[in-house]
Amino acid sequence: MFGLGFSEILVILGMCLIVLGPERLPQLAKTLGRALGELRRASDEFKREISSSVLLTERDAFKEEIRDIRKLIAEPTKLEKSQLNTITAAATDESVANGESASPHTHEE
Repeated sequence: MFGLGFSEILVILGMCLIVLGPERLPQLAKTLGRALGELRRASDEFKREISSSVLLTERDAFKEEIRDIRKLIAEPTKLEKSQLNTITAAATDESVANGESASPHTHEE
């Protein structure tokens, strides 16, 4: 606790007892206890607020990453469909130009 040993704390308490007297020392201890409790509650609230803020920021960043990944997945799919349609159209045009039917041939002999 603040780098103070047991003997230093006893010296400080003894000096407080001499300076304040036995009548006011309990009141001082009560006031210090309340102040430390209030400080601890404020500190805990601050920690909760910071943690909450960090979690919200991380959540938003995570959602943004998911959106980006979905876009990356969707773009190649659209591109592949477009390329497939182009290749299919070119093959159909080539078949028609060669006089072939678009449907499969069946030969019965």
